[in-house]
Amino acid sequence: MLISKEIEVKLYGKKIKHYKELGYKIPTHKTKDGYIVKGGTIITIKIEDLPKGSHELVLVQCDYCGKKYPTRYDGYIKRKENDINLDCCDECKSIKNKELNILRYGVENQFQREEIRDKAMFIKSKNNLIVYSNQQKYLHNLLGGELNYCDKTTKGYSLDIAFPDMKVLIEYNGTGHNLQVKFGNITEEEFKLKEIQRYCILKYNGWKQIKIESKRDYLPSDDMLKEEFSKALEWLKSDDKGHWHYNIYFGNINDKKYGRLRTITENDLDREIS
Repeated sequence: MLISKEIEVKLYGKKIKHYKELGYKIPTHKTKDGYIVKGGTIITIKIEDLPKGSHELVLVQCDYCGKKYPTRYDGYIKRKENDINLDCCDECKSIKNKELNILRYGVENQFQREEIRDKAMFIKSKNNLIVYSNQQKYLHNLLGGELNYCDKTTKGYSLDIAFPDMKVLIEYNGTGHNLQVKFGNITEEEFKLKEIQRYCILKYNGWKQIKIESKRDYLPSDDMLKEEFSKALEWLKSDDKGHWHYNIYFGNINDKKYGRLRTITENDLDREIS
């Protein structure tokens, strides 16, 4: 809500003519050449007589919290022209933005829109802006595929390692997998729900998943990894049995099934893998 009713303005150039035409009495100064208006002359005008592009500061009251705050008149006019004719302070902008997004797009956040989410993830992937772990990179070097892959069928999700021709993905879950929970940003239940939602969306779009889980980021030998990968692919090819995922779990460093496990370092990423 606009609080200011009147405002003092300084007159220069075109402003003098503008306010004269609106009927304002402007003080003049007598010179040998006649009467002139000095640049910088101050007059009081009605707020509604300000040009729409004026940079003058006006006082506005937030329609959400009631706080009064100064803002430029041109910005005030521009914000009044959107679909929700309400004023908001900086603290309440997020509330108004949510209302606008719901009104325009049916979601609170633009990144909930499928086309925006897909585009953002594609740009991140194309420009190598998505981080990956040493283990993820090592598996990619060893097994092939495309690192941090996304396209229209991934619906905004980045796939750790993808084989688009086969519509098979490798999901590596290591120590950094649930950092959002560890940092307290979301609960364990919310995290699990997101995981299920992700799996179901990718499955619906034809992707089959090989999940490699290593709670301590240990991996077995290259030969063992290749063997498990081959087993997983054979399993996923059995479409008649409805096989959509294959889980591989690596435990302690001395694993009963896979033998002596190892950590992956930066040096391992640089060496040539046979």
